[in-house]
Amino acid sequence: PVAGASLSGQVRRVGDRPLIWRECRLPLFRSLATRLVGILIPALLMGLIYLSCATAEVFDEEGLHGVLVSMFVALGAGAVSILAATTISSEKEAQTLGLLLTTPLSDWRILIAKAVGVLRKCAPVWMPLAVHLLLFTLAGLIHPIVTVHVAMVVTSVVALLGGTGLYFGARLRRTTTAVVMNLGMALVLWFILPVLVGTLGEISGPGDESTLGQACWMANPVVQSYVVTEAASGEPRAGRPLGRLNYD
Repeated sequence: PVAGASLSGQVRRVGDRPLIWRECRLPLFRSLATRLVGILIPALLMGLIYLSCATAEVFDEEGLHGVLVSMFVALGAGAVSILAATTISSEKEAQTLGLLLTTPLSDWRILIAKAVGVLRKCAPVWMPLAVHLLLFTLAGLIHPIVTVHVAMVVTSVVALLGGTGLYFGARLRRTTTAVVMNLGMALVLWFILPVLVGTLGEISGPGDESTLGQACWMANPVVQSYVVTEAASGEPRAGRPLGRLNYD
């Protein structure tokens, strides 16, 4: 295996996958200032939200966990969109992609390493969602099946936005353009399209509006996460058998 020396003189083993090793070692925040802002401010805001909910004693309400889970999914989707779009385009702007392509690594190995790096960087963003589901499932306020359903939604979001982000990053020259295209695609697919379809359905007839509009909105992962959580959370619903949960 290949080894590299650190500043402290210790030898760090890289192994036979040097690009994956490098991508996994890249921090989510490069500087200490952005690290403090990116961690402390969201942690403070979430602490205030949880404190307010605890003070108002609303953690057993049916819709609260649906709102919080859908908020976590929306934040995670935004993070995946940005990080996936920047991982290749930033190499272009730094003029290191050409050097990377001259190595013996195949295109697929480079792409897989970039995808693994995106997953590694996005893991802390999804951590609050995992902690929330774990704690309130153990507290008996969220049905265990919610974790399975939300994991399915999160997996689809990461696969879609991660893949399109890598594509836009590889096709476009500027990082900003790649990020805008990836976020714009998600906005069009999950917000603008349902609004347009619902509007057209309302013009053609009330029955069409309810069918087409609802179908498009239900393709939105934020809406999906809210529905699956709201139907199986709160004091009366979390303890129900799986067959008695109502998702209508």
